Amino acid sequence: MDKFLALTFAGLCTGGIYAIAASGLVLTYTTTGVFNFAHGAIGMLGAFTYWQLHVAWGWPTPIAFLAVMLVIAPAFGAALEAGIMRRLQGTSEATQLVVTVSVLAAALGLTAWLWSPQDSHPLGHFWEGNKVSIGPVNVTWHSIFAFVLAILIAIGLRLLLYRTRAGVTMRATVDDRPLVTLNGGKPDRSALLAWAIGCSLAALAGMLAAPDQGLSPVLALLIVNAYAAAVIGRLRSLPLTFAGAVLLGIADAYGTGYINLQNDYLSGFRAAIPILVLFVALIAMPQSRLRGHSAVRSRERQPKPSWSGSLVACGGVLVASAVIASMVTDANALTLMRVFAIGVIALSFVPLVGYAGHISLCQMSFAGIGAIAMAHLGPGGTPAGLVWAAIFAGAVGALVALPTLRLSGIYLALATASFAVVLDSWLFNLPKFNIGPVDFKLFELGTIPVAAPRAVRRSVEREG
Repeated sequence: MDKFLALTFAGLCTGGIYAIAASGLVLTYTTTGVFNFAHGAIGMLGAFTYWQLHVAWGWPTPIAFLAVMLVIAPAFGAALEAGIMRRLQGTSEATQLVVTVSVLAAALGLTAWLWSPQDSHPLGHFWEGNKVSIGPVNVTWHSIFAFVLAILIAIGLRLLLYRTRAGVTMRATVDDRPLVTLNGGKPDRSALLAWAIGCSLAALAGMLAAPDQGLSPVLALLIVNAYAAAVIGRLRSLPLTFAGAVLLGIADAYGTGYINLQNDYLSGFRAAIPILVLFVALIAMPQSRLRGHSAVRSRERQPKPSWSGSLVACGGVLVASAVIASMVTDANALTLMRVFAIGVIALSFVPLVGYAGHISLCQMSFAGIGAIAMAHLGPGGTPAGLVWAAIFAGAVGALVALPTLRLSGIYLALATASFAVVLDSWLFNLPKFNIGPVDFKLFELGTIPVAAPRAVRRSVEREG
């Protein structure tokens, strides 16, 4: 019973952090119509900034905390809205998603540049060592602080959106921006305020999560778990978002305490629990029209490249690649080959995004599935391995597409992202298993060699 209570309180703390992060995400989406995939990365940047101020430069905890919460994070959010997000008005949902994913990648690169991943960045709890006894369980002040803050933030945001002029303007802007302007409102100022508050909440969630989750770029993906809470709230209901966050936090805590982590088949399952909840919520819950689209939208027009121009560009790329390949070392030649592999993966977005208008965030996962098939079924680089790679990746893609046929836009992007995270955190790490008489061993010792196709290898050998 003591273990159950301890896990419950730990889950409430984690749920509070998820609720804070998800509330900021819901705020920016409800008031601006842009779903911010970089929300977790912004929280990570906030946590690293707090570490820099408090640990590296020795600022007192309250000053460093308030500087991040009330100055740095809001300023970053305002700059992000004014410099990037404001220019997305009238663009398609796919364009908006790609831009926020790009901001996520940029934030990860900036973090790796400013704070070396090889160095340790320890960060302690607030009021380290102080605890409160609740029955047989000792609860840290940090945990209580996180949960109480989550409740206060949920109430405060509800009052902001429904009881203040600024909040009403925020909600009205996303419904009919020109009408708000005609009635004397300032949509740009409302969007600026929403992004400032959203980024501040993301930074707060990052600072609260870092002591337990560890301060590293992985923190950007851990806060992504809050996306599941936001989806449970249908990306607009703060009470449902809070309830979903608490549910996820408790599920995560129970998974940590009761799942046998020594079992090789379940060791990665705990990390995948929030993502599985997200996927199930996307598939099982009734679909409603997503709020966030402006009543008047301009149509994006992209000129279609001509056949002649495309052929000339392809010829130029081939000639340049041949010239570069003849001048570089073998190691750099292998890097050049990877460029073409990434180019093929990028081409896979053309029919999906360019023609169907959907976003998939798991194309690299399909590439991994193909590589595994090639490693196991293409010994020595036989062409049959390439065929099997295409068959297996296509079959898995069809299975993923079946339950997601009813999804589109943000929902489809989140579903494919959750599939990719589940593969990376759990399924790709499974040890040897069998289905009937067939044995499966995805990776041998964490990695698996993939032989180059024979034609490529023979060409390299002749040139060598």
